Amino acid sequence: MFRSLGQLHPMPCKRDTLLVAAALGTVIALFLIIFEPFGLNTVPGGFRKTTILVGYGIITFAVVAVNGVLLPTLFPRFYDRTRWTLLKDMFFFGFLNFMTICVVNFLYSSCTFHFSLNWNRFLFSLFATFSVGFLPFVMLLLFRHNRLLRMNLRMAAEMNRHLPLHTPVAQVTVAAAQASSYITIASDTAYDSISFAVGDLLYAESADNYIKVCYMDKGTARTAVIRQTLKTLEDKLTGTTRVVRCHRSFIVNLDKIAAVSGNAQGLKLSLHGTDVVIPVSRTSVAGIKQLLNAPS
Repeated sequence: MFRSLGQLHPMPCKRDTLLVAAALGTVIALFLIIFEPFGLNTVPGGFRKTTILVGYGIITFAVVAVNGVLLPTLFPRFYDRTRWTLLKDMFFFGFLNFMTICVVNFLYSSCTFHFSLNWNRFLFSLFATFSVGFLPFVMLLLFRHNRLLRMNLRMAAEMNRHLPLHTPVAQVTVAAAQASSYITIASDTAYDSISFAVGDLLYAESADNYIKVCYMDKGTARTAVIRQTLKTLEDKLTGTTRVVRCHRSFIVNLDKIAAVSGNAQGLKLSLHGTDVVIPVSRTSVAGIKQLLNAPS
């Protein structure tokens, strides 16, 4: 159980965070309006009561949205997507959010219902917030994590079954590569350039205004850093269907894949000749799977 909390987990992007915040705020407001728990049924009804209950939903939305968007922007090193785990998600997007919601709800309730601030009322607010929000959040988080893990492990196993069809020494065989088997990548400054056979490319990675290119040279993996964009390299490789964009930051040679692995974050590609593991974006999975199924 505790070991599974250290498993990698997808960190939500800003758009997903705002959608989750809106959904949580809506669910909280509707839950309070429909069921009136925690003595809310004793509050006089009418438009004012509905407005007050909607306020709890607005608080939930605001806290989740601000924490989910602002904190990763202020602390990008800590909110590293590649190292995000289930425990971090549970604590920072779960516990931290609901503790903040609890405090704000407590102050909001005090101002709205005109009661004095004391520990008994705060503990009651804590119980109400966590029972309505945090426990369902944890249950949904664990369900989503396990669903993603099973799905990606199954997808990785399916893709691995087709890897023996593609040997690590295979060259790209599409017509464009046959016509010109070598590619030259020159820097924007024109001072640096590298040339190699297209089939020798392992991967290329975007690094700000540079790209890191890893390729095989006489059986040895070599790496070069060129001032160039990944989009420019992708355009040069147009027509080479075995060399594809698999992630916003990576281009990979499918004929160099040694194994495909999966976790809740997604699929990862291990390559012959390098220890670097290449991520696959969700939007690229279907295309790569189709290409692996096709003969090279």
